Amino acid sequence: VELSSRFLRHASLLLVDFPSRDSLTQIYRTFNGGIMKLFPQLKGETDVITEAMIELFTACQKKFTPQMQPQYFYSPRELSRWVRGIYEAVVHMDHGLTREELIRIWAHEALRLFSDRLVEHDEIEWCSNKIDEVAKQLFAAVDHDEVL
Repeated sequence: VELSSRFLRHASLLLVDFPSRDSLTQIYRTFNGGIMKLFPQLKGETDVITEAMIELFTACQKKFTPQMQPQYFYSPRELSRWVRGIYEAVVHMDHGLTREELIRIWAHEALRLFSDRLVEHDEIEWCSNKIDEVAKQLFAAVDHDEVL
C-alpha cells in the first residue's frame, strides 16, 4: 500500500527488519553466556549452543513458510523463547549441569518450539532429524544415541 506524501509529512515511517545472522549470534551469545555463568564448567559451550540454535532456527525458517501454514512464521522471538526455556529448566539445578544434560535440554526445547507447531508427519520427522543432525554436527564428543 502506497502512503500519500501528505500523510507521510505528519507521520514517521520506520521499517525494522529481522536481525542478520551475525546480529542474532551476538545477541543470543550474550543471553546464553548469562545462563552459562550459572555453570562455570560449561562456559566453553556458549558459542556452540548459540551456533546450534541459530543453525536450527534458520533451517526451519527456510523449510517451513507461512504460505504452507500460517503458524509457520518464525521470528527471533523463537530464539528468545528457547533461551528462556533452557534457563527455566536449569536455574534451580543445585547439583550442577553436565554437557549431556545441557544438550538434552537444548533438544527438548527445540522440539517444543519447532516440532510442536508442525502439522504433517513428514514435517515433524524432518524437524526431528534436523535437530539430530545439528546436534551431531556441533556437539562433538558426546554419545548422541544416549543424549538424544
